[in-house]
This record gives sequence, structure tokens and C-alpha cells, in this order.
Amino acid sequence: MTVSERPKYRDDYRYEKAFNAFYKIHQSAASWTEARIRCEAEGSMLLVPESLDEADAMPLLMTTIINRFKGVFIGIHDFYSERNFVTVTGKAMQDSILNLLWEKQEPKYRGGHCVAMRRSGRLFVHPCIQALPFICKIKAEGIVFKQECNTFDPRWEAGHNGSCYIIHKDPQTWYQAYATCLGAGGHLLVIRDRAEAKYVRDLFKQVAERRVPDNNFAFLGYSDLFQRHHFRTIHGI
Repeated sequence: MTVSERPKYRDDYRYEKAFNAFYKIHQSAASWTEARIRCEAEGSMLLVPESLDEADAMPLLMTTIINRFKGVFIGIHDFYSERNFVTVTGKAMQDSILNLLWEKQEPKYRGGHCVAMRRSGRLFVHPCIQALPFICKIKAEGIVFKQECNTFDPRWEAGHNGSCYIIHKDPQTWYQAYATCLGAGGHLLVIRDRAEAKYVRDLFKQVAERRVPDNNFAFLGYSDLFQRHHFRTIHGI
């Protein structure tokens, strides 16, 4: 495969030809749950190695962080049933090749429900709320560039006045929502005029799912974080 034939994706992801996939290591530590949210915000998922070779290759991505942290979070947990580890896509770890990746004397059950990877490529159980860096992954096949929104993320939809929009349906705090939009290549909505307000209102009405007691509200890109009751947009205006 030549450079010109090489699959394209976000500039902050690294392509590995051997596995036909893109990877990104987030050096800012986060809880496992936050790591999952941030990978999904970027249109990818927390890493789940598909082979021993892939697991052995991951330490190359981890060289910049490994001296400061025990390892990196990956997409395996036992939230559903203690000691029954599954991937973020729901596949059981038991009797799979993943079970060969445990570090010696692991898994140890010290109150942790999430799995992390050391620089050796071996896995260990780590408390989900104790922050670690993490690796996101997306397979190259199926990635399509969405010209109208200048993105590889199919969730974006062209809308009002040449802008593109995503409605994130999972409830989050304002801070999480800010990071989620940023990770997706956009920002929390800042309404520019009445026409856009009407468009967004009509778009919001199409959300039929009820995941919270009252989802008649959505976060926007305004806050009074710098001074109470002095609201500014996230652009500083």
C-alpha cells in the first residue's frame, strides 16, 4: 500500500497497517467511564486487542506515558457480573485469546472492575475511578469521509446555514458535554440567530428517546464559570 492509498482518518490518530486500524493514546488520565465516553465522542472505542500481535504492538504507543502511570485503560470490564470480564461490545473474555494476555497472578480482585494494559502488553485489573491514560481504536474498513461536514464521523448531519450538528442523547454534565463535543470535532452549540434557534428546536423535537426524567433541556455553549450570573459563550463573547 502506498502513502496515497493509505486509509485516511483524523490527524490525531495513528494508522497501523498490520492491523488495518487507527489508534490514539490519550495522555490525559481519566476514569474508565470517562475514557469510554471520550473514545465514543471521537467515533472510536476503547481498545480491545484482537490478537496477541496487536497487544504486543501497543507498547509503542505507550512510551510517552508509561513512566508516569501503571498502564492504560482498555475496553474490558466486569460491571455486569463480577469476575466475568467482557469487552465494550459485550463479548466474553473467557475462552478467548484475550484470556492469554493476563499478567502473572492476574486477574486480582481488589475492588476494581476495569482492565488496563501495561507496557509489556499484559493486562491487569485496575479500579475504574483511579485515572489512567487510555487508547482509542477504530478499524479502517468502513471509514467514509462525509464531505458536507468535512468529517469522517457519520453522526454529523448537515443542517442550518451550512453548519453540521450532532444530538448526543446520553445524559452528561455540562463539563462532560463540552469535552464530548470537542472530541467529536465540534463544540457545544452557540446559537447565532433566531433562525438557528428555530432549527435546533425542531431538531430537538425529533428526539423521541426518554433516558432521563425530563429531557426537554439540552446544554448549550454558555456559562457563568468566570463570574456568577455573567454569562459568556465558550468563545468568550
